Amino acid sequence: MIRNSLDGLESLVSAARTDVKACPRMLSAVHRHLRTKKLPRELFISTGAPSATARLMASCLDGLRVALYWSNRKHKDLSERVMQQWIVAWDWLSFMADQVVSKEPQSVEGTEFQYKVVEVVADLHRLAAFESQGTAYEVEVLNMPGFFSTLVRLWFHMLCHGGSPAALRGISHSLIVFNSIDSDNMENFRLAIREVDLVLQDMPDAASLFITHILGTIEVNAINMRLLNGPLTLMAYALDFHSDYIICPFIACYGPTLVTALMARLTSSKLTYKLGNIEDKKLDKHIQGNMAESCFVLCIKLLEICIRMRGLPCVVQILQGRLLPTCFKAALFLGHRSRPFHENVGVLCCALFRKIATFSIYPKVMHLVIKSNRHLEAHGLKALVELTVPELWTSWNTLYDTVMQRHTTKPSYSVLPRRLCNNPQCPNPYIRPIDAKRCAGCLYVHYCSRECQKDHWTSHRQKCKSLMSTRKAGKPMRVNNLDQDFAEWMVDLDLPRFLADTKEIRQRLEEKRAMTEPYKKYPMVIEISYNSVPTKLGRVYPGEEARTTGIGRMPEVMAILERRRGHLNEVFFYAALPSGKGPGSECICTTVSL
Repeated sequence: MIRNSLDGLESLVSAARTDVKACPRMLSAVHRHLRTKKLPRELFISTGAPSATARLMASCLDGLRVALYWSNRKHKDLSERVMQQWIVAWDWLSFMADQVVSKEPQSVEGTEFQYKVVEVVADLHRLAAFESQGTAYEVEVLNMPGFFSTLVRLWFHMLCHGGSPAALRGISHSLIVFNSIDSDNMENFRLAIREVDLVLQDMPDAASLFITHILGTIEVNAINMRLLNGPLTLMAYALDFHSDYIICPFIACYGPTLVTALMARLTSSKLTYKLGNIEDKKLDKHIQGNMAESCFVLCIKLLEICIRMRGLPCVVQILQGRLLPTCFKAALFLGHRSRPFHENVGVLCCALFRKIATFSIYPKVMHLVIKSNRHLEAHGLKALVELTVPELWTSWNTLYDTVMQRHTTKPSYSVLPRRLCNNPQCPNPYIRPIDAKRCAGCLYVHYCSRECQKDHWTSHRQKCKSLMSTRKAGKPMRVNNLDQDFAEWMVDLDLPRFLADTKEIRQRLEEKRAMTEPYKKYPMVIEISYNSVPTKLGRVYPGEEARTTGIGRMPEVMAILERRRGHLNEVFFYAALPSGKGPGSECICTTVSL
């Protein structure tokens, strides 16, 4: 065997794949080639087949992958040898990835080689990211220009052009390297992350390809979990760090429905796994079961991100997707496994239930929670969870009790005339909420009649288009005026309790500012937060101090308070409501005369 030949190298790699003792000799040969071989100008020769140098490059990279595989099996010395050559190896990796994306092979041989390159490059990315964690090479690996973006480009290339199942499975699974991105350490590889943004911006069809892949994976009888974990990790990265880019608004808009469908599939009693072509089927089933559990945890985290981004519309979507019954089924599904109900799943589900409880101040959420309760009772899920997962049961009771307490006031609210007609020229804007007519375009404003809506259309047209585009783009949205009015009704019902609870502290504060001239005084301010359950009493302070507090950064709120200066027989309430981040944040400001 010629030591430097392609056949000789492939033989060494093949031997190392089954015997770790063959790795040192194989790595010596790989390092020799890395030092001496130059990058070819073309990966494929004119006939569309790979060149001899390209084959040698692929075998070298495959050898590095094999060494990192064994390193993961507690042979850390091999990882050190690979990382010493990482800069040169990365040049080869990035060149081959660029060639695969930019060139179409013209032969069967070239196509098969392309699939092999994709599989090797993706696997080497994943292993290098995880084997370098906590070592001196971590930043060097992750900070390589194009490290993350190369994976994204290859994955979307495979989705667009098709590929072997093994290559698609390999690169999909390798996307879990996005777990390596630490928000506290992003400065070390900001350029590498920025390149991912550019890839996503240049792919207007990225989101639709992504969703098609997820749905195609879960709609088959047997699921291959290796096709799901990586893409969901990429989705979490996109939502968490880059909400302004093309893929993120689309996923933020449709993601909750997609994720709840996936969660329902993962907790189905009929769930089976597509086992790989390995000898130990039982082991592969166990591995994919662990992946399913990790995937479920990731789904809950994704929903938390979506709620943080979009607020009420997202909560409505996930409840319509039967999230609550799915979480109950997850407790039973994971409870049948070899270990108890995963603590992370339990903690995350409880936190999600508490978050949903804060949104129960809106009628849509109340209705959907009550509907979910009927489903739980019909399928006997409540009694089973009460016995097996008491923490989840407690969180559910908190959510349901909060909903029912607020729901009891809804009949009274529905029949009382409220100022709801959005037409400022309406002669009688006070109508019963059950009679309100909603704009079918923006879904935000309401009218007393279709005639009033037509009269106001000229003024409302531009705002309607703006609100419609916001909804379709998946951006933070304001709560519609009927839901907002019901929330105001709920706040008004709570005000007497907070007045009584703050009586003593308000008296003490009044004594401290007794020497202040009356015309300089503002009403006492009471802050209430509906972002927790039960509703939390915040700060109480004289209105003169408002500019140095949180509401001082809100011009609209300060303008309302400014108009109340000198009204010393009033109390000014600021109630923060649950909502998405950004301009859609909701609050209610009202005054009560003493």
